[in-house]
Amino acid sequence: TAETVSDVYGNMLYYRDISGTSSTYVYNDDREQIGFTMKDAAGSVILYVRVKADDQGRESSVTVNGNEVASVAYQQSTGLADTITYPGDVKLQYRYDARKSPDKLTITGPHHASIVHSLTKNDVGRIMGSTINVDGPVTFNEARSYEYNNDNRLTRSVITTNGNDQDRKST
Repeated sequence: TAETVSDVYGNMLYYRDISGTSSTYVYNDDREQIGFTMKDAAGSVILYVRVKADDQGRESSVTVNGNEVASVAYQQSTGLADTITYPGDVKLQYRYDARKSPDKLTITGPHHASIVHSLTKNDVGRIMGSTINVDGPVTFNEARSYEYNNDNRLTRSVITTNGNDQDRKST
């Protein structure tokens, strides 16, 4: 038979399925789940996940079975995520527009490879185009531009890949 235990707030604390596999959940003082442990029927740990927080309560790192799989750094001025770092020195770095909406993502990795994805937005935040540039062992460049009608429906998309235009027009 399956078993579930919850706290007075409705957060699941423990679950055991009919095969005997169990999961134990861990919460912080704000009742946000910050980790769990899964064990097989014999009690051996299958999976152990923990999320650590910085002094402002934001996720700062994630560990799986004792190994850090991601760490997060935040921008001092906005409090928004700045860089997420993964094993192997793979990094995602974010840039934000005045509305605090992401408008650029840069991914870097080993061997000096990088991918940069930028968005062009109009004065109300609508995406009017984007670029993707890949630099490393393989290079790739793509630009997209979008046009809309008075009903705010997409009417045209031009995609240029490595210098070759592909005009996709809808009437």
